[in-house]
Amino acid sequence: MTLWNRKLLLFVGLAWMLAGCSTVSSLWSSENGGAGDSSDSNYQAGMSALEDKKYNDAIRYFRRVEPNSPDYANSLKMIESIPFQRAQDAYKEKNYKLAMQELDKVPDNNPNYPRAQKLRAKAAYPLAINDYRSASGNVQKLSALKKVASAAEKSGDTAALRETVSLIGTHLKQARRVRDVRSLVSMLESTLESQTNPEVLNSGLDQAFRAIKQFNSQPQLRKQLLSLIAMLKLKLQT
Repeated sequence: MTLWNRKLLLFVGLAWMLAGCSTVSSLWSSENGGAGDSSDSNYQAGMSALEDKKYNDAIRYFRRVEPNSPDYANSLKMIESIPFQRAQDAYKEKNYKLAMQELDKVPDNNPNYPRAQKLRAKAAYPLAINDYRSASGNVQKLSALKKVASAAEKSGDTAALRETVSLIGTHLKQARRVRDVRSLVSMLESTLESQTNPEVLNSGLDQAFRAIKQFNSQPQLRKQLLSLIAMLKLKLQT
């Protein structure tokens, strides 16, 4: 082989190696979002996706931010905030079950945790109402109503509380057993004892007055209802 041929082969080999490196570099760049793909651009892309509610895309971009980037800590915070944002969207769409599932993912050390707990209470009420409506038989209905009352009390929502008070009043009107009446009056009391809204308290007072007319001849029930009425009147005066 002549010297010229050797030089030619060396040149071709070098050119092939350089072309291969370029291809590998191109593939790597493509895999990670482009040659100009930096932690900063990933963070900005994540924020843009988050604003558009493209949560999976946002997570993907935030995860690309390098640990040595000044945006790394914020990227982790943004990822942690996504379940709460998804829960808010689900609640607005009345998908309460999905909202509860997303709220389960919010850690208690997250800044959104207090708001997540409030949203959980609001989402729990319509779920409890659905269970109540699908329940059959007196025992199941009363058990479901108890969960409704608990959810309404925790939510603090005026409409939910008034609806619950009305449901309890309906059951009181239909009740025949002393045990059921006592249980319903206790349920009404526990629903209202932490409330301050006059509209809700007056609604409860109306139900208590109706009940005492119905059960006035039964001393034990009358005593329990008078205690409830006294509590509600005192709360309305303060």
